[in-house]
Amino acid sequence: MSFNFKKLLGEQTSTISNRLKKTTINLGVGDPEFRVPKKEIINLVKKIENKKISYTNPSGIINLKKKISKKYNNLNLSFKNIIITPGGKTGIFFSFLMLGEKGKEVIIPDIGFPTYLSLARYTGMKVKNYKLNEKNFFKPLAKDIISLISKKTKFILINSPHNPTSSVMDDLEMKKLAMYLKNKNIYLVSDEIYSDLIFKEKKYKSFGQFKFLHKKLIIINGWSKNYGMTGWRMGWSYWPNKFIKSLELMCLNSFTSPNMVSQKLVEKIILNKTYVKSHIKQLKKNRDYIFKKYKNLNSIIPEGAIYLFLKIPKNFKSDHSFCEFFFKKFNIAIVPGSSFGKTANRYVRVNFSKKLSNVEKFIKNYLKINA
Repeated sequence: MSFNFKKLLGEQTSTISNRLKKTTINLGVGDPEFRVPKKEIINLVKKIENKKISYTNPSGIINLKKKISKKYNNLNLSFKNIIITPGGKTGIFFSFLMLGEKGKEVIIPDIGFPTYLSLARYTGMKVKNYKLNEKNFFKPLAKDIISLISKKTKFILINSPHNPTSSVMDDLEMKKLAMYLKNKNIYLVSDEIYSDLIFKEKKYKSFGQFKFLHKKLIIINGWSKNYGMTGWRMGWSYWPNKFIKSLELMCLNSFTSPNMVSQKLVEKIILNKTYVKSHIKQLKKNRDYIFKKYKNLNSIIPEGAIYLFLKIPKNFKSDHSFCEFFFKKFNIAIVPGSSFGKTANRYVRVNFSKKLSNVEKFIKNYLKINA
């Protein structure tokens, strides 16, 4: 296998961050307002200040893996199949390294997180896109995905709750896809980084609930979004048995081991249900306030995650020109939809988890322009 570094793509949020001022209202970055309480960090520092901070197991602290299995006990995940990584994105990268193969096909969403397309290009895979349409509230449909499958299909990638639209795949669609894949030699990579942040009652929050898929399922998750730990760089992924030895070596040869201090913090808080519940409560409060007060907002109502996905006014040439206008006129940073695929070039992504007065400042100006 040969990799092509020239095929890697950047992220639009990165170019925005390079131009921010101290006074900029940043509603573009995918970083929730919620943070782990300071008392937990202070207590952690006290606990480890007289201890030796060193390497851990290359794929993470065993006890942390066991706590992940316990937290998600309805998924029946063996701790031996869990890999701890510096952020969830490392798990996505490993997925493409392990499964990527020139001449093989990967099925990914359009609209979707730009890393998926970037790594597909990097590994030489042929990309097939299933469309996410506003008329279906940007939810993936099993029939659309299944229609793209061929003899060359190596894996399918699902992201639910979805970045950037905040849609959530329906239970029935999840079951249809899972049942179709039951006897197929096709892997399913499920990016579930926002799965703790679902705002409605739902039977299936993870494809891990379909135990018959475990031999062909890779789950990507972490603590950046649910616990607001973006800077701590902590992620985890679940893998079939056949990949574990290779992944241990990948960890050892790429980052030696995950950060010990970050792992210790997660190990301490992971089974505390109140933090995620508190985060969900605040997100729902923000969302419900926004859609009750601003009834003309041109966006689907988020079912999970932390984003508004808004149509831009017709009088703007492109999503980029709209973002530039907002940045220069109001000092507010948002992300152009085309960062997530060409079909999203008349949309923008806005982080509604941020300070409500700042989100309102954006909305009020957005509605004035859209009037």
